[in-house]
Amino acid sequence: MEHKAPEPKRTTLRNVAAEAGVHVATAAVILNGARSSTVVSPGTRQRVLDVAARLGYRANRAAQTLRRQRSMTIGLAAGPVQNPFFAEMATLCESFLLDSGYELVMAMDAGRYLDDKALLETLRARGVDGIIMWSERETEGRRLAEKGFDCPVVFFGYPSESVDSVTADFGLGAQMAAEHLVDIGRRRVGYFCPSESLALWSGNLRLQRFCDTIRAHGIHPAVFPYEGRLGDVSRAREAAETLARTSDTFDGLLCFNDLVAIGAMMGLRRAGLRVPDDVAVIGFDDVPMASQLDTPLTTVDLPLVEICQTAVSLLLRRLEPNYFDPPHIVRTAPSIIARASTLENPSHPESFTVQTPSRISERNT
Repeated sequence: MEHKAPEPKRTTLRNVAAEAGVHVATAAVILNGARSSTVVSPGTRQRVLDVAARLGYRANRAAQTLRRQRSMTIGLAAGPVQNPFFAEMATLCESFLLDSGYELVMAMDAGRYLDDKALLETLRARGVDGIIMWSERETEGRRLAEKGFDCPVVFFGYPSESVDSVTADFGLGAQMAAEHLVDIGRRRVGYFCPSESLALWSGNLRLQRFCDTIRAHGIHPAVFPYEGRLGDVSRAREAAETLARTSDTFDGLLCFNDLVAIGAMMGLRRAGLRVPDDVAVIGFDDVPMASQLDTPLTTVDLPLVEICQTAVSLLLRRLEPNYFDPPHIVRTAPSIIARASTLENPSHPESFTVQTPSRISERNT
């Protein structure tokens, strides 16, 4: 008769705590997101995480769900993961949530949804405990969340008076970009963007502040919209190449985002123009590839790490019992990272960073 080998014993939280030399309650705070007043140092946290990984510890999600009457999941509704900005957003949110014992469920808009209401309904159907939502305009989904939802919601992007929100000062970023172009001697500057961006709250802020800043220097700004999607690099390339072949009215461009800027640089080069000698180019977002291009891209850096960490913290606070604070608006400050796409002879691909104070937190009353 064949005997089956005994199954290995499952590593428990007590095993991890003993091996790491901490109290089981401390291990629970770090690995399971248990509530406690215990303050855990970064070194202790990392030691417990290392031991858990080595021993193969896995949190018992079903037991946590029954004990807390929660799914221990948080939903993220955002743009397409093909856009590296949203891919990085999802990665950061997941990391911060895992540190608190939650898992991330994503509903990313890749053109399947006619409105973000469907994104929210998808996440609600998964039974998430709360939702973090990227929002740049008034939509049916946004209005639904602001009227009151069956779970807490935090907005990225567009600030809200009704729910917690975390936003960046997009207008200030555009102003800093305009001033950078003027400072490096550009006098024929323009704003290059897909036309659909002009319907976005952040898109309007960028355009208006950019133009106002340029006019304040006695320069007439140009606006170069084109038909195309926000993350379509190929369409940006085609539009920039056409623009370069039909117009010589610009020597500097602020682009709606980094993907548009990358497409613009390719199009300008195909038309025989040099970046930055003939045209200086600035993007927006500082996506990971921006610093790795043959001509590294100068960009307006939105502090995405801080934005994601703050949004997760606000949402988890809303899940605490007896927490009834009015909605918070947290505004984070951008910075300019100047690279070779605007600097003709940079001593380093990231020659300097122009920074502003970190953030302003408001509480609606």
